[in-house]
Amino acid sequence: VDRIVRLGINLFIVGWIARYLGKAQYGLFNYSMSLTILVSALASLGTNNIIIREIVNHPEKKNQILGSAFIMRQIGGILVVIVSVILVMIINSDDSLTQLLVFIASLTYMVSSFDIIDLYFQSQLKSKYAVIANNSVFILLSCVRVALILLKAPLVAFAIAATAEVFAAQIAMAVMYHRTGESVFKWKWNSDIARDLFRDSWPLLLSGISAILYLRIGQVML
Repeated sequence: VDRIVRLGINLFIVGWIARYLGKAQYGLFNYSMSLTILVSALASLGTNNIIIREIVNHPEKKNQILGSAFIMRQIGGILVVIVSVILVMIINSDDSLTQLLVFIASLTYMVSSFDIIDLYFQSQLKSKYAVIANNSVFILLSCVRVALILLKAPLVAFAIAATAEVFAAQIAMAVMYHRTGESVFKWKWNSDIARDLFRDSWPLLLSGISAILYLRIGQVML
C-alpha cells in the first residue's frame, strides 16, 4: 500500500512539476538532488540492516543501539552537507542558484537521522507505524507542491518543500514512536556499540556508494 500510494501520487505530481518548471529548471532541480545522492551513503554509513540485526539479537540494548546509530547518522549527515557543498562549489563555481539548491537538498540528510525509528519498527514487525507517519506527511506535502504550482512559486520553493517533507516525516516518525510507549529521550550513546556497528557496516557502505554512483552518475553528467 505504501508503494502504491507513493507511486500513484508521484506519477501525477512529479509530471505536473516537470511541466510547470520546464526542461531547464526541472533539470537543474534533478541535478541538485542527484549530486547530493552521490554522497548520501555517508549518511547511513551502511548500517541499516546491521541496526535491525542488532536490535533483534540484543533487545535489551535497544536504546543504546538506537542512540549510537542516531549520533553516527548525524555525523554522516553533516559529512554529506560538507562534501556536497564542496563538490558543487568546485563543479559549479559560478552558479549561485545551483549551489543554493544543492545546499538545501543536502540538508535532507542532516534531518533524516530519525529514520532509525523505521528500522526499529521493521525489527519489531511494526512497519505500519512508519507507513502511517511517512504517508501522512507525503500526502500533506504533495498538496503543498500543488499549491506551489498554482501560486507559480520559484524553483527554490520546490527544493525547500522536498527537504521540509523529510523533516516533517522525521517528526511524525518520532511521534509514532512515542505513541507505542517508547521515547527517544531514553536513547544513549555507547562508543563500543558504535564501533561494532561501523566495523560490521563498512563493507555495506562501500557497496552502497558503488551502487549509487552506478545509478546516479549518468544524471549528474547529463
